[in-house]
Amino acid sequence: MRRPGKSFLAGCLAGFVLGPLLVGLVVAGVLLAFQKPISRALAARQEERLRAADALQGKQAQLDWEVKTLEGARVVMSGFKGRPLFLHFWNPSCTSCLAELSSISRLHEALDGSGVEMVTVIKADDEAVADLQPLAVTFPVYLAGGERPEMFKTPSLPTTFLLNAAGQVVYAHTGSARWDDPALIAFIKALPSLTGPAESGSTGGA
Repeated sequence: MRRPGKSFLAGCLAGFVLGPLLVGLVVAGVLLAFQKPISRALAARQEERLRAADALQGKQAQLDWEVKTLEGARVVMSGFKGRPLFLHFWNPSCTSCLAELSSISRLHEALDGSGVEMVTVIKADDEAVADLQPLAVTFPVYLAGGERPEMFKTPSLPTTFLLNAAGQVVYAHTGSARWDDPALIAFIKALPSLTGPAESGSTGGA
């Protein structure tokens, strides 16, 4: 009986090593292709479980920084001084952020004519802009123009701050929320008449 040749053994060894590797690459490719659809499906499920955000006593907002429009125009945040502001930091690839997009759109519609400005900020990179395009958001989106003040840096997204006309943070929330909650809309619409921070509370996540 002939012994297997070296080429036969080498072929068996290569098949043993390369087989699982090729399977792994195929699986990784499939997962990558379905990553965004899966993320959006999870966001839709999470949206159903959202609750209204919690209130938190704030501080005087730092507005000495810039953002950019999607067309690249510079916008100085200090230009919003004297106007109530809904300031929202998010990422188009973040599942928790996607879950609240519909409620933010409805909030934006509800705030029309209220005097409250809305500024939502995403990272200024090509990937974030590319992820934003298929979402067809109806509220204002700006690109982070550089380093934001320390008070607006948070360990997770989304994070939202509400400022009154005096530039005080009267409301802050980390995590997704149902921003079209009627009580919350009424509170935000009242921002032009608020002269101080809201009663202290603790932030809540999704």
